[in-house]
Amino acid sequence: MLRKIAPKPPYQFAYVYHTDLPEYDSSRQGFFVDTNFLSNVYLENGAVSLARSLGSMVSLVADFHVEPQMLLPLDEKAARKALETIRNGSVMSPRRVTVLAVFEAVDAKPDLLSLRTRLKQLLIYDEKMETEVYSFDVTAFNNEDKSTAANNGDDPAKSSKFLALNIQ
Repeated sequence: MLRKIAPKPPYQFAYVYHTDLPEYDSSRQGFFVDTNFLSNVYLENGAVSLARSLGSMVSLVADFHVEPQMLLPLDEKAARKALETIRNGSVMSPRRVTVLAVFEAVDAKPDLLSLRTRLKQLLIYDEKMETEVYSFDVTAFNNEDKSTAANNGDDPAKSSKFLALNIQ
């Protein structure tokens, strides 16, 4: 019964992760952002999790490649402005940001409990998700040339078309 009513790819969903920006790297002109979580995301009991456990967990098989640390490229002036924006939207830490990853499920293997995903968007927001700080161009990260789901340009964090799961 559940397989009949389960969503069928292609569809998109969003995953939210909080991290603190490290010190500004003046030689590289930017901040390194922790993106290691992208390779450790699982679905369990309908929710996204970073933890591995036994049972009915669905593995998200990444059809993309992202480095564990990505450079958020900003010159010094832009970095100061970004830090001011981040501090103004901070609750927990003056350098805390929200990383929003929008995935596209492109293929499901229910018998193997796996879901092949592509990266549609990777954005950095202030902690409260009120102000976008940066949007990465994810085109080169994906292993395929073209997305199978329609991209209507909606902000995934504010659209009912996305399943936004906030992991802190």
